[in-house]
Amino acid sequence: SSSSSVSFFGNTDLSSSRALAASTFLAGDEPLTIIPSFNLPQPMELLSGTIGPFRAGSDAVVPLWLATMLRRRKLAKIVPPPWMDAEVLREVLRFERDLREQSFSPDLPFRHAEVARAILSACRAGSGTGSAAGDAGGDSEIPNADRIKLLLEDIADVRMDKIRRNVHQLSASTLKQRRKTESIIDVTNIGSLEMHAIKPFVTESFRLHRELSGKGSSFSQDVEPDANSRSAGASG
Repeated sequence: SSSSSVSFFGNTDLSSSRALAASTFLAGDEPLTIIPSFNLPQPMELLSGTIGPFRAGSDAVVPLWLATMLRRRKLAKIVPPPWMDAEVLREVLRFERDLREQSFSPDLPFRHAEVARAILSACRAGSGTGSAAGDAGGDSEIPNADRIKLLLEDIADVRMDKIRRNVHQLSASTLKQRRKTESIIDVTNIGSLEMHAIKPFVTESFRLHRELSGKGSSFSQDVEPDANSRSAGASG
């Protein structure tokens, strides 16, 4: 497959834009707490399960897609997840910038980027206005929305730099020692969109690494896959 596509479902290649759309769609099932402004005594039967009943002013847990739809129609307020807080994200950013940490911060969920984007959009927050709410109407339930958006962007940039640094250090170390074993990059707690973004880069890096280390360009030449093992790393 070309370097502009990613394998998202099994061996099916998707373009980057389609992979983003698919990942965003899958994030729609992530649970989110809302505060509805309506009453619905009967529960709702969805493909993903039963939600409700709803009582005005009382918390309810619904899928992300329903939460954003209700918010856009002004039928509910969204309760931001605990990690969507400026102080929490500042701690995550400090963790990611720590050169001693090879993995990613465990404080962010796998689909944090998709969830945050959907919430900020539905709440009309993070508009770049510089206001505390980041909402032109002043009714956003996301405090410091613009700051949160910038922190998430900084975290994504630092994580990408970490991946590139780890690949460089791994290649330099392996080529110097001429090891026969396969190499591993620790991507524990990596995010969904980050995973799709780095796959073409990492795939090409490992291909070149194998060629330079004399192992050939195909991952299947020397490595037999272990069906019983699951690794958080990416092997080359």
